[in-house]
Amino acid sequence: MSFLKFNQVFTSLMLLALLSAFFVPQNLTGIARAQVQNVFAPIARPTRLAAFAILDRFHPANLVDPSSPHDIGQLRAENDQLRQLNASLAIQLEKLKELNADRKQLGDLRAYCTAFAVFASDSGVRQSPYLKGSSFDGLKQDMAVICPAGLVGRLNRTGAAGASVRLITDPGFRVQGAFGRFVNSGDKVEFQLLAVQQFILQGLGDGVMGARFINFAEQQRAGLRENDWIILSDPDYPPILQATRLGRVTRIMPQHDGPGYAEIRAAPVVNLMQLKDLLVMDRSEGRGARGK
Repeated sequence: MSFLKFNQVFTSLMLLALLSAFFVPQNLTGIARAQVQNVFAPIARPTRLAAFAILDRFHPANLVDPSSPHDIGQLRAENDQLRQLNASLAIQLEKLKELNADRKQLGDLRAYCTAFAVFASDSGVRQSPYLKGSSFDGLKQDMAVICPAGLVGRLNRTGAAGASVRLITDPGFRVQGAFGRFVNSGDKVEFQLLAVQQFILQGLGDGVMGARFINFAEQQRAGLRENDWIILSDPDYPPILQATRLGRVTRIMPQHDGPGYAEIRAAPVVNLMQLKDLLVMDRSEGRGARGK
């Protein structure tokens, strides 16, 4: 290829990139991206595995749950999963008693999911993991995505060559939640909901979530504090997913533009961008999951 032709091709590609970045709507480029993103898997996945090997060597991944400071290693991870299962089953049991619903909803959440490896991640404005799965695997947009630590998000784009995940921390992602914590009750530890009105938890980006207009008096009476759990309580998600952990409270502060209300900051208990495998709810009970 002559030098002149190379410059023409290079200029054309740069102009195409400029148009895609600033003028073509993101939903249109997203469709095309979902069809070709797995093409880069032979390069992206080995690079990601090498990066994680180095990261695990110097910064081992741990659950961020200061309410269980004495757990270490595998014991801590297993204990955290059991605590979450305990919380989920406790709230589901109460709802089943009230609604006289089918007790089969208390089954293992994993039975409704398929695991997919994360082969790459987009760390741009909207951080998004890419799954080594496609529409040929039955993946569809808006399916709920979870991990052992709780809700991760939902499928955002699916195509013949891959699928991307929109995280719960992504700016604008909205979901209804409730507060709870583990308390000592006699000779056992139980998960209890806090008497605070349900609220909208919204992603703020950079691994952070927030909720506004939390009634200050309710928050004070309930004793809401840092490291309390935030769990899913959203009718737009299937019953089996209710009470799944969304994250933990990291900060509580007065809401300056809303007298009488509190504002909270929250975060998942793991770094969602560092997860190597994700579970997609692709069974019949999971197909109704919808993000907002």
